[in-house]
Amino acid sequence: MPPKRKAALTHRLVKGPKASRTGVSRNVNRIDLDAPIGSRLISGVPQNTADSEWINSSDTHLFTDASGNHGFVAFFMGRWANGRWPNEWLKNGWTKDITMLELFPIVLAVRLWSRHLRNKRVLFVCDNQAVVAIINKQTAKPPRVRSLLRRLILLCLQHNILFKALYIPTHANLIADALSRFQWSRFKEAAPRADEIPAHIPQDIWQI
Repeated sequence: MPPKRKAALTHRLVKGPKASRTGVSRNVNRIDLDAPIGSRLISGVPQNTADSEWINSSDTHLFTDASGNHGFVAFFMGRWANGRWPNEWLKNGWTKDITMLELFPIVLAVRLWSRHLRNKRVLFVCDNQAVVAIINKQTAKPPRVRSLLRRLILLCLQHNILFKALYIPTHANLIADALSRFQWSRFKEAAPRADEIPAHIPQDIWQI
């Protein structure tokens, strides 16, 4: 193989649905967490999978939302977790980066409910078009966003999760929007059968 071709392949680590569904433990060790900015990390979604197969299937849909002035939420089949941004993030001005904030609860959701998502096709429903594009293209330039994206990809590899993101308008993301703003009555009205107690958020999730 010519040297140039070999170098070009070093950052395209997994390709196609076969690699995503089999040999997961083998490929996890090959992830280049120091890959150059903007490089493609993994093909987490089969290229021949039509949008309708994800949107209309009985597989998992997971809803998230974030607000720079309030907090974040992840909602999955009645399970949920929400919270406010750490003081350190506020002091550092990180809460002004809405792309990072919107991606954070998606990573958190996979971390919390990976055992329920394992071996499934997961459609991340998000009301931020930039985040949807980042997830579907699997590239990001801002360092903190890139760090979160890599964590998401690693989690999905470890649990054999095929993933894709779908944009919906904020007004259609009712449950997640209510929780991210701590509007409890609105949340209960929209999701009357949801868990009474939120999931515990692990402390290491804040290390970005």
